[in-house]
Amino acid sequence: MKILFRTLAALAILAVPALAADVPPPKVDRFRAYLIYEDTGELSKNLAKVDDQIVANDDKGTSVQMIVDVVLSGKPNQLYESNPVLRVSARSDLDDIGTLVEKDYPLVFFAKDELVRTVVVDHACNGFTIDAAIIDGGNKVSELSKTFSITCGD
Repeated sequence: MKILFRTLAALAILAVPALAADVPPPKVDRFRAYLIYEDTGELSKNLAKVDDQIVANDDKGTSVQMIVDVVLSGKPNQLYESNPVLRVSARSDLDDIGTLVEKDYPLVFFAKDELVRTVVVDHACNGFTIDAAIIDGGNKVSELSKTFSITCGD
């Protein structure tokens, strides 16, 4: 009986890491993006799907910053033992300005099937490109990029 119990315990211990290893890493699912109007602190509607030029001043005021949510999808109630990392960077369309944001977010646990990480980009009335990538075990396993064409008008 002791041998059977020890064998079952050993198999259970061996099975747990195998199950954890089979869980795919999270994925970059989409962006949400909102202008922040500096006079009021109000936010615009979600501009993530806008491909045309965004005018960052209107009847709500002027915006020189944008909140960008990086929405990730993953398995709910999952502990990611491989310690994947979300790498977010935003670079200006103007060569002399360069990188606006560069941030890594370790990903350990998803309570639900989505997780959101937010960055604030100081666009200063110029366009920028934001890149988000999941790095797992040194490999890029998921990525998404979006260019926002922004102006503050005439």
